[in-house]
Amino acid sequence: MLINDFFEIVHLEETGDNAFEARIQLDSNHKIYKGHFPGNPVVPGVCLSQMVKESLEKYKGHHLQMAEAGYLKFMAVVNPIKNPELSIKATIKSEENHKIVILSETTDGDTVFFKLKASYTRK
Repeated sequence: MLINDFFEIVHLEETGDNAFEARIQLDSNHKIYKGHFPGNPVVPGVCLSQMVKESLEKYKGHHLQMAEAGYLKFMAVVNPIKNPELSIKATIKSEENHKIVILSETTDGDTVFFKLKASYTRK
């Protein structure tokens, strides 16, 4: 888990039917940036997808496991010094047979960093 270590959720709200937004704060001093990359920190793509999952878990109130990633699209590099606070906006497209399918975007203002379509199952 990365929550409350690599990042924290500073605000979580429902934004519509089956939709939410999580405002997250990155820890720009986290040890991961010593290797990714010294002097030019970059949030690893796997961490971006994990932050979406953990935000969804917080919203739904139970642990999940990614079952399938329909697409992962990295649009821009997240530098935690330049972009210490991000927004994860997600919409649940379907929820049946213990499977949740979401579409999400990770942004800061008008900049879209990451798009994800994935399905999760309850642990």
